[in-house]
Amino acid sequence: MLDWTHFMSRLASKSSSPLLTRTLLVTATALLCACGGGSDEPPKSADKPRALLSHSAYAQAQSFSGVQQTQLLRYRMPALHGGQTETEALLFVPRAQPASGDVPLVVWAHGTVGVADACAPSRNADAHNEKQEIQALLDAGFAVLAPDYEGLGGPGAHPYLHVGSLGQSITAAVEAVHQLPGLRLSKSWALMGHSQGGYAALAGAEMAARMDAAFPLRATVALAPASDPARMAVELFQRIDDLERAMAAQPSPELAEVLAGTVFQLAANGTVLSLGLLAQDPSLTLEQLVEASFLPIAKLAADDSDCQRFEPALDQDMMRHLSSGQALSTYPSLKRSAFLSEALRQTLSKNRPAQVKLQSPVLIVQGVLDEQTPIQAARALVAEMQRLGSSVRYVEVPDGNHGSITQSHMPEAIAFIRERLNP
Repeated sequence: MLDWTHFMSRLASKSSSPLLTRTLLVTATALLCACGGGSDEPPKSADKPRALLSHSAYAQAQSFSGVQQTQLLRYRMPALHGGQTETEALLFVPRAQPASGDVPLVVWAHGTVGVADACAPSRNADAHNEKQEIQALLDAGFAVLAPDYEGLGGPGAHPYLHVGSLGQSITAAVEAVHQLPGLRLSKSWALMGHSQGGYAALAGAEMAARMDAAFPLRATVALAPASDPARMAVELFQRIDDLERAMAAQPSPELAEVLAGTVFQLAANGTVLSLGLLAQDPSLTLEQLVEASFLPIAKLAADDSDCQRFEPALDQDMMRHLSSGQALSTYPSLKRSAFLSEALRQTLSKNRPAQVKLQSPVLIVQGVLDEQTPIQAARALVAEMQRLGSSVRYVEVPDGNHGSITQSHMPEAIAFIRERLNP
């Protein structure tokens, strides 16, 4: 996630209002929210090209404990616009091995990191913002496969929140990992992810039915999934309007905290969504989706050479907006008229995950206070999944926000998986 705490602390230091300073600082706190080396070229099947292209020992995972080996896999997957493309995944194998049988496999689907190649998690696993979750799975005895997704570290642009692309990034990675020599991985597997990764997990569960005979998916966990991009955009814009009215009627640090967080997340994650839409639909332009004054910052996210420039630019621009005497809630980023238009809503609605009956059981955990994936969208997703006949355990966390549930409910998620991988 973007360093919202850093931004808010700097913003507070420039404010002359004690109330605003206190509010922004409170907001900053509240919203924190390898086997032996060498790569090889595996032989190709006459019927279908092998998914695995190469593998090598991976050295940038020194902060993980209890790991026997970490490997970097480069693999082939279907491309969004036809043909084949390439991307990468990390495989973590725990040091503790089962006394008998194969090591159980869990795919970890990462959350939003950006769209630039430099943001691919495999570029530096030690800096992975979800390494605590990966470590928890390793500690539980699972091998963890962590794909980058199409367009992150591979050819082309990353089609953020595209069901087919994310789902096939996951299923092709599973096929590839089973082509590694000398590993004892279970054929059955489980799937877990948070935020964009929760969405990707549900997308992967859709695609997994095609490979059920060879590699049966036993369980899926979606933590705070991005459930319906069209509905989420409407909810976030509506939340800003409601908070503005509430602040006008009775200002308070608590309301200002929620408003500031919503505005920031709309700008940051909305930029990534906009760039993902361009990758999906070449007829769209960035000028159609974001305000003119925000274009230079949005373009940084698309071409961020070290995945570090977009955040400071957004920091500075929001400070400039506030220091000019304008309300933070009026900060221009996404074009509201575009995201609330019927045409774009229809495009976004095509990418709702889990719109078929899923073959394996699903656990969805959602915080009621989530500032990024709103609660109403999550409830609508669960209701639709249940209507379609999917087996869903839904857990709402009354005091949970977007980030907190990955810590508070990781034990429940691991137990859900363990029960189904080891019946």
